[in-house]
This record gives sequence, structure tokens and C-alpha cells, in this order.
Amino acid sequence: MPPKEIISAIFGSISLTAWITVLVPQLHANYKSGSAEGLSMAFLFIWLLGDTANFVGALLTRLAVFSIGYPDFNYDKEHISSTS
Repeated sequence: MPPKEIISAIFGSISLTAWITVLVPQLHANYKSGSAEGLSMAFLFIWLLGDTANFVGALLTRLAVFSIGYPDFNYDKEHISSTS
């Protein structure tokens, strides 16, 4: 396996681990409180770390254009369909 693919797999694993690490406790806290009003700073920091790792992995495998454009496309599609 080429070094770039190994590094990309590592960053992808970091991203997945970060998502699991922050998502489960946040879901549990929201369920117990019956509200999603407050998000912890740790959640937001680890979310940023995971997205950064995902972006670096996308750059290393030359998927950056798709990785950047796809979330924007989905946001626009959801936003436009909910306002029309």
C-alpha cells in the first residue's frame, strides 16, 4: 500500500474514532435531558478535529474537491427544499 494511502487510512480512522467518541456521549446527554439546547465545547472541538482529519485524508487521496463540494451541495439542497 502506498504511503499516501496508509496516511489517508490513518486520518480516516481518526475521523471515525472522533465521531464515535463525541456522538455517543452527546446523544446520551441529550436523551437524558430531553433537550439538545446546549452542545459541549469538547463535542465541538473533537468534531473540528475529526473534520480536519477527514479533510487531510481527502487531500492525500485527491478527493478534496468532492469532499468540499458535497456537504455544501447537501446543505443547499436541504435548505432550498425546506424553504420552498
